[in-house]
Amino acid sequence: MDTPLAFSPLPAQRLQQLQHLFEQIARSRMAGLPILNPALRVEALGFEPLPAEALPADPAAQAPPQPRPELLGILITPWFMNLLCLPLRPCLAPAAEPKRTLHLGGQRFEFLPHVEPALGAFWCCSLFSPMNEFAAQAQARETALAVLQALRAKPAAAPQAEAVHASRRALLFGRPAAISAAGRL
Repeated sequence: MDTPLAFSPLPAQRLQQLQHLFEQIARSRMAGLPILNPALRVEALGFEPLPAEALPADPAAQAPPQPRPELLGILITPWFMNLLCLPLRPCLAPAAEPKRTLHLGGQRFEFLPHVEPALGAFWCCSLFSPMNEFAAQAQARETALAVLQALRAKPAAAPQAEAVHASRRALLFGRPAAISAAGRL
């Protein structure tokens, strides 16, 4: 059984707790399983505050979503690579909702809740499992950093629709839409 750690709201300490917990899991629960890639080790990578725009908009809400005190990054282990959302303030109660959708890099990602007594509740989105296609830690790190870079890039703005739409008459007679819209035929 994992020993509970003293919880800390400081990001660096929370990430140390995360990494320490999964190092313990690798040595205990996962020890000897064929799914482990011996070339890899546990590493918490690229954790930054969860941006407010990652949270889905609530159509009933009067205000835009507020950022939560959470960190988003990637956890590499010898058996998986997951996007992970880690609350700064630990909570041992599992999340009420069965999954959570975040908007990252113009894409929607579903995260599942997990609870570990030594860490509290957190959310995971699987990227790779098992980790057999990675020959070295450097290759897994490079992949994780590329994923984070893509997810943190601002999505390209959708092209604006023209304010004036072409009329059938303008289309048939080859006249510009602005002239037809002004009534000068």
